Amino acid sequence: MSTFIIFAPLEKYYKLKELSKEEQKLILDSILEIYPPEAYSPEITSAEFRILQESNDKGEIEVTHVAKVIKVFLSYSAIDKRLVSKIKRWLEDYGLEVFLAHEDITPSAEWQKTILQNLESCNVFIPIFTKNFKDSDWTDQEIGIALAKKKFIIPLSIDIIPYGFLNKLQSLKLGSKSIYLSCEEIIKILKDNSKFERPLLNSVIKTFLNSENFEEAKNKSRILLKFDDAFTAEQVNEIIRGSTQNNQIYGSFGAQHALRELIQKHNKGVDKNLTRKLYEKFDHRF
Repeated sequence: MSTFIIFAPLEKYYKLKELSKEEQKLILDSILEIYPPEAYSPEITSAEFRILQESNDKGEIEVTHVAKVIKVFLSYSAIDKRLVSKIKRWLEDYGLEVFLAHEDITPSAEWQKTILQNLESCNVFIPIFTKNFKDSDWTDQEIGIALAKKKFIIPLSIDIIPYGFLNKLQSLKLGSKSIYLSCEEIIKILKDNSKFERPLLNSVIKTFLNSENFEEAKNKSRILLKFDDAFTAEQVNEIIRGSTQNNQIYGSFGAQHALRELIQKHNKGVDKNLTRKLYEKFDHRF
């Protein structure tokens, strides 16, 4: 038995990693059609995605492994969906993978099973304590499961304070009109936690390198600068390398400015050849 490895450019790699299990199975089935099992040959039983980078000076292909992103489960009353949807969007700007029941479950899915699966796989559990929270049929059960699974919990208090087993936890007091600042506090908590710092940084890098237009690249490059003191030289070089492969980044004047500032701050650790290639892209955008 063997694994079929698929090398993909950085921006394509992230999209491949987000494929569902069914979509990944379709890819594996297609591979088996091209390479059917033969006598005395290894049988392909799985497919793995890796990042394809440019060749180095020796002509070898360099491959980078990227840490998994942080998965967040938002527990809330359906009455507060509009508010919680805004929290989700802000957190996703930092590259976090946020699950919001009712919004992320397709009509045909077995929703209870889906919720349990996401509770099982999440790294961070965030209950949104509004006046409607206690009236939900499911929020208390979700809290119980999160506690049993020993999930990292960040309670958000809007109208009421955490109760039951969560009343001893320090909660963030949120105002519904200052969601952005509240989400900044969540990010700070994750950044200051040694368990989540590196995955958070990789999430920020991932979402920036996947920018789909100039404005998005500019806005997400500003988020990068918030973490410039925490990036390793390896991560900065990954940012530079990925930026050379996305014309929506190197063609964005706002992103160019942020990248120049980032490179200047990490001048001693950056790969000068990568930097030169990026600056050439700035000068010949189209």
